[in-house]
Amino acid sequence: MPSAIDSIYSAGSSIADKVQSLNLRENVNAGVNKFSDAVQSNFPSLSIKSLFSSGDLPANKQSSNGKSPAEAKSEKQVFAGALAFPSAMKYYTKFTFYEYDKKVINQGSKDQPTVTIILPMPNDLHESFAVGYDEPALGPVLGAAADSLIAAIRGDTSGLPSSAGDAFDSIVKAGEAAALNGIKGLSLEEGSNKASARAIGSMALGKAPNPHLAVLFSNIGLRTHSFSYKFAPASVSELQNLKKIISHLKTRMLPGMDTSMLFTFPDVCDIEFGPNKDKPYKIKRCVMESINVNYTPMGSPAFFKTGDPVMVDIQMTFKETSVFTRVDLPAPETQNQSDAETDRLARKPAPTPPTRTATDPGAGNAR
Repeated sequence: MPSAIDSIYSAGSSIADKVQSLNLRENVNAGVNKFSDAVQSNFPSLSIKSLFSSGDLPANKQSSNGKSPAEAKSEKQVFAGALAFPSAMKYYTKFTFYEYDKKVINQGSKDQPTVTIILPMPNDLHESFAVGYDEPALGPVLGAAADSLIAAIRGDTSGLPSSAGDAFDSIVKAGEAAALNGIKGLSLEEGSNKASARAIGSMALGKAPNPHLAVLFSNIGLRTHSFSYKFAPASVSELQNLKKIISHLKTRMLPGMDTSMLFTFPDVCDIEFGPNKDKPYKIKRCVMESINVNYTPMGSPAFFKTGDPVMVDIQMTFKETSVFTRVDLPAPETQNQSDAETDRLARKPAPTPPTRTATDPGAGNAR
């Protein structure tokens, strides 16, 4: 029944595509293998294989993934010499660590990295800024003087005294407010209610001193960036690679020991997004503040026979080593050019995918 077999393979290819897009390849492969073992126990001549098992595909289908030769070459250069999990990905985050030194504390160092780690781009990715402001209370007299000085600097004479009489009135009002603000020491007590002399003065005059609050820019803090991952190695090689990555992350974050009384500084780190550098946003040189590794993220212990965890959660926090100001942002005209290029690429027709057959279902590398 050739037509029936073709139909089965066609349906299998469609299911394989959906399974790949939902990152369920490993689970379905395991189920197919168990089903195949059960069938072969009764029908030894019949063999069932998963249509989306990357190990059964030709090598060129696994590596090309629809990329042009130039894109494939660029990706190969990025991943060369780096520890990556998984081994290939479309959108990634590149962590390049350097030993701390005066030469590497600023961006752009040419020193050789201690290690380069490439992980997927997190699902939760956001950029934030925060600046600090003080609210000093100048008081009535200094507040009035500040208002007059600011108006004079700006060339606004509408709020300045126009005559000696107006000037005298301004001085009297400022003095009245200052006196009202300065009455202290006397307090009256009646039961549980207390009233100060200042409150009594305000009640008598029907006025309250203006504290003349001002908003003054004070500082800008160093930005922090958090990254969270959940990893489930699907092979021995992936497991070994993940163990190396975790070991390096912990090593790069912790200080060394120079003598019994001196620590050596931990490594600094450059963080880039790919495949387009500095997009969706730029991160300045950082230090790793914390790392949290959960070896039982499923709520109960699950380990391989080797004692290694089946799944691992990793959470990392980095802090930039210098403040981020407007000079670090791209100029508006550059941003406009970038938007135009994005629009041009969006209008460009997508490449036609290769035709699939029953014996060549294709595969992705997403997990």
